[in-house]
Amino acid sequence: MQVPYIPSWKNNPQSQTYRTKKSILVTSGCSFTCSGRLDTCASTWPGLLKQQCGMAQAFDYSFPGVGNDYIAESILHHFSSMPDQDAEKTLVVVMWSGLNRFLKKVSQLDSGNPGPFLKEHFYCRNDNPIKISTDNELKTLGAQQSADRIFQVADYLTSRNISFAFSFYCNLLYPPYIPKPDLTHEFDNYVASTTLINLKKLPIVPKKPMDFMFEYGFAHDQLADDGFHPNHDCIVMWTNNILLPGLVDLGLIHPA
Repeated sequence: MQVPYIPSWKNNPQSQTYRTKKSILVTSGCSFTCSGRLDTCASTWPGLLKQQCGMAQAFDYSFPGVGNDYIAESILHHFSSMPDQDAEKTLVVVMWSGLNRFLKKVSQLDSGNPGPFLKEHFYCRNDNPIKISTDNELKTLGAQQSADRIFQVADYLTSRNISFAFSFYCNLLYPPYIPKPDLTHEFDNYVASTTLINLKKLPIVPKKPMDFMFEYGFAHDQLADDGFHPNHDCIVMWTNNILLPGLVDLGLIHPA
C-alpha cells in the first residue's frame, strides 16, 4: 500500500453538494481514514469529501495503524517543496490517530511490522520507545508528543496560509468518554491544562463527544464486524452529517 494514494476515478457531478475555492485536497490519518477504500469510486471520507466538493485532485497519506508522528510528517513532507501559490490552492483535513501509537523509522521493512514508506524510511510501530516502566509515564509521553505534533502541523499550515481542519478518529478531547477497543487514552490528565485549552482552540470537527467517527459508529450501530472500525454506512453518514457541516461552520466549504 503506497502513499500518497491518488484517486483515479472521476467525480460524479450529480454528487457535488458543496463548493470550495480550493481545488486540491490533502488528507492523512490511520485506518479510520483509508478503511473501505475502493479504486473505482468514492468510498472513504477523503474520497467523499473530494467528490461532494468537486475538488480536482486529492492526495491521501493515510495508512492503517500509524501514529501521529507519521501523520504529521506526511503533511509536512507534502508541502516541503511546494511553492506558496500552489499550497494556497489546497485544503488539508487530518484525522489524528491514537495517543498510544509510537513509531520508529527504519531503512528496511520487517515483514512482520509493515508500515508506510516516506522520505527514505519506513514508519513502523514501536510500543515502548524509551523503555518507560510505568503506564502513567507512557501515557503522558504519548499525549504530549501527539499534542506537540498537532501544534507543529497547525503552526506550519498557518504560516503557509494553507486552509485546514483537524479531527480525531475517536473522542480524545471532550468528556464524557467511552472506552475504545484499542485502549487509547485521552488528553485529559496527561497534558497541562493550557495545552488542553489550546488543542480545543484548533479548527476541530466535531466538537461533541459522540460525534467523532468511532463514537458515531458506536451510537448508530454502524461499526464493522471487529466492533471498532466504521462500516460503509457509518463512513457515508459521518461524512454527510458531521464532517461536511463542520467544514461549513469553519468557513472552509459552502453549500452548492
